[in-house]
Amino acid sequence: TAGVRTAGGTREFVGKEAYISLSSLGPATTYVFDEKNLTIRLQGEAGLQELKKLDLSPTAPSGTIYSEDTSLFLNYAAETKGFSQYNVFGEAGLSIAGHLLSSTISRTEDGHVVRGLSNLTLNDRERLTRWVIGDNFVSNGGLGGNTFLAGIGVAKNFTLNPYYYFFPRPGVTGTALVPSTVSVYSDGGLLRQERLAPGQFELNNLPVSNGYRTNRVVIRDIFGRETEIVSPFYLSTKVLQAGLSEYSFNAGLRRNNLTESSWDYDSPVMLGRYRMGLSEDITPGASVELGSRLANGSLRFTAKSLLGEVDLSVAGSHDSGTTGTAASFTYVYLQRWFSIGASARTMSDRYATVSMPLSVDRPKREVTGFIGVPIGTRVNVNLQATHSTFRDIGVVERIGVSGSFRLSDSWSLFSSNSWSQQNGERATYDFFVGLSYFFG
Repeated sequence: TAGVRTAGGTREFVGKEAYISLSSLGPATTYVFDEKNLTIRLQGEAGLQELKKLDLSPTAPSGTIYSEDTSLFLNYAAETKGFSQYNVFGEAGLSIAGHLLSSTISRTEDGHVVRGLSNLTLNDRERLTRWVIGDNFVSNGGLGGNTFLAGIGVAKNFTLNPYYYFFPRPGVTGTALVPSTVSVYSDGGLLRQERLAPGQFELNNLPVSNGYRTNRVVIRDIFGRETEIVSPFYLSTKVLQAGLSEYSFNAGLRRNNLTESSWDYDSPVMLGRYRMGLSEDITPGASVELGSRLANGSLRFTAKSLLGEVDLSVAGSHDSGTTGTAASFTYVYLQRWFSIGASARTMSDRYATVSMPLSVDRPKREVTGFIGVPIGTRVNVNLQATHSTFRDIGVVERIGVSGSFRLSDSWSLFSSNSWSQQNGERATYDFFVGLSYFFG
């Protein structure tokens, strides 16, 4: 009843009750029998108590209700250019038992009225699964393609439960010899405090943010003595928890000219991808795409360590009797004081996906690097540079600088600027600046 494990010891059964000889449990457990007061005082090592597990994941607030009441909505927006041209966009939806029937419609500048995406979305919150019947936008990501199609699709959707964490988070273990308070810190900030009874404990899913973090657990016992456990950890949202899978499978008819035609459907296509957490640090995956004359397949490998996160993909395609290959590599390292990353990809002249047929230009070689640095607590600056060699148009270089400046709790200034050049000819400059206000 006290939670002490007694796997060893000499046991004797009286009826169905098991009696254990206390003297056979030494030296880890000792006892004193007080004949006068008829009490037995037991003293054992803290490690003999059962492991106490605490999950520190944020949970839904008490009283949270996921409403499935029947409801109807209508959204609309209008845009004008010089009061001579205007666009109108609208969407309507009917929600029944947590499922949604919706459609969009728009009027373009030339006066055409076009139906957008129309579909029925079926949500299964318990299994974190979403079915879509009708129009849908599907992407295989990475070296894969993306397209609009009309058909049926099923996908693992972790956002159906906003308190579900699909990526591995750090944990710590320790022992409290007497009643204690445990405090969890990450990069100096206090995350959580818990009261602990004597014994071994395990704190799971510490609520830390992305990137490299140093976790510090301070155990302060009832007498004021403190013990620290310090452990570094790298949190990545690109890897999955061990044994957890993520998938998306879609099949239907490709939809073309979405902004110009309401019913332009042609050849059948199929896109599918699957990933599974092999361990807390490694997540392999694969994807496939099929069209009337196209077959594309790829393998993906995602891993993390204290040195950052790596994503590697290789792919091959066969389209209209020709084959093509592609490969990509991405490295990212995030920390509280800076973030850096680099990526490289290569494609052969005949590599194809559902959204990149043989006739479309593609980067045969492309290298990108970025660095981001916070300046104080109010300013963030990011620098990115890309060098691409395209099959048809040649070399394209681009340098981008973006940043934000928090003027106050309500006002923020942000800017995005870029310089680009093609084949060494005259450069192009783009500049954007914005001011945002938060109403509270």
